[in-house]
Amino acid sequence: MPITRETLYEEVWAEPMIAVGPRHKVFPNQLAEICVRLRVPVPPRGYWAKKKVGKAEARPPLPLPRPGDDVQWRQRGDYLTPARPIDYKTEPTKKA
Repeated sequence: MPITRETLYEEVWAEPMIAVGPRHKVFPNQLAEICVRLRVPVPPRGYWAKKKVGKAEARPPLPLPRPGDDVQWRQRGDYLTPARPIDYKTEPTKKA
C-alpha cells in the first residue's frame, strides 16, 4: 500500500520517528532518509522536548513536489522503495 508525502508529513510531525519508523517496519534513520528523498520536512533536534513544555517552533509547510519528484513510496519486504513519480501532465491531481 503506497504512503503519500502528505501522510508521511502528518505522521512525522505527530510523533517522534522512533514511534513512526517501527509502524512502517523501518529504523528511524531509514525513515529520515525517506523523508529527505520525498522532500518531507522533519522536526528538528529537540523538537519533542520543546513541544512537551510548550516552546516548540511552528512546523514548516510541506513544499510542493517538483516535476519528477517521488510523491509516494511503498513497502516491499523489510525495505521501502520509492513509487513511480506522478506525471502531472497525464494524471489528474487532487483539488483541495
